[in-house]
Amino acid sequence: MSSHCDTISWDRTKFVKDLAEYMPIDRFGKCGNMKECKRRSSECGWLQRDYMFILAFENSCCEEYISEKFWKVLSTGVSIPVVIGAKKEDYKRLGPPNSFIHVDDFNSMQELASYLQK
Repeated sequence: MSSHCDTISWDRTKFVKDLAEYMPIDRFGKCGNMKECKRRSSECGWLQRDYMFILAFENSCCEEYISEKFWKVLSTGVSIPVVIGAKKEDYKRLGPPNSFIHVDDFNSMQELASYLQK
């Protein structure tokens, strides 16, 4: 779910569109292709319950910058966040062990997509 389509430090929307060339991705919010859900709305609680993986991509890629996107996905107890933002070491230091998939671990979009589909 994303409503900020144009980010300054990197093109998050393009990244998601590129990844969608290798696997189906449901995109919600103003930047998406699915029914829009209002942020913090109880009517959208099913989103995080029905998906094994949720893309928790930050607006900016900065050292130690891990926003509510990551923590919100973890709070479901169901979905695994796929992250871009801070370095992997920052997520490892601040998050629970083995609680995320960091995009930097993959050499290509196709490799990431294959891993998520597997």
